[in-house]
Amino acid sequence: RTLADLQAAREALHIAPEAHLVATGCVLDDTAEGQLETVILGPDGISRHPTERLPIALPGTGDLFAGLVIAGIGRGLPLPRAVEMAQPLTARALSHAKALGAGEVVLSEPEFRRALLSLGSG
Repeated sequence: RTLADLQAAREALHIAPEAHLVATGCVLDDTAEGQLETVILGPDGISRHPTERLPIALPGTGDLFAGLVIAGIGRGLPLPRAVEMAQPLTARALSHAKALGAGEVVLSEPEFRRALLSLGSG
């Protein structure tokens, strides 16, 4: 519910001091209406990355988001930037799946595929 809760979770998990905890899908007490956040807690402090909360819940969403973050890091993006790149791409895939009436995340939309191929190049 709060940043203090996330900090307590980081401590309870005994995460190495140099490591990051990435909490996704957060709706904290002070998160803006209609938003959800990815919160990064690390050695340099806390960063919050709000994005629009979509009325869609599909299997594979977390896997897609995590994969996109890792792909961004692999392309040389710092973690906060990788999260900010992954958020709209995940939303795009979810919106496309909803439009198709699919029961899971769909990655075939042409603009999504183009954006995926250009990760970290812009």
